[in-house]
This record gives sequence, structure tokens and C-alpha cells, in this order.
Amino acid sequence: MKLDGEKQDSYFAVCWDCKHRSKPFDNTCKAFSKSVPLRILEGKNKHTKPLPDQDNDIVFEKEE
Repeated sequence: MKLDGEKQDSYFAVCWDCKHRSKPFDNTCKAFSKSVPLRILEGKNKHTKPLPDQDNDIVFEKEE
């Protein structure tokens, strides 16, 4: 996205569509009680497999 000729970074994470996210979303969820890793928030990881640094084996599931 461009704003006044400058690039503006914006994050789109799979978190927004996940049924396990905190509501309101505060960068936590059932899988990451302290903070969702930046690689997920940046969209570099779709969280389809458990990660070593998460609290359990919960992964992305689309909210219906």
C-alpha cells in the first residue's frame, strides 16, 4: 500500500481467519499464549504444522 508516495508495511496474518485467535486479537491465541511469532504475523508461516515454541499442538483452523 502507498501513502503519500511512501511504502507502508502492513501485516496480514492467518491469525485473522483462525478460530483459535484471541478476541479481541492481541497477538496471542490458544497456541501461543505469550505472543504469536513474528514469522506468522508477517505471513511467512501459515501455521499448518505445530512449531517447537508453541504451547501445544494447535494449528490454524479457519473460523466459520
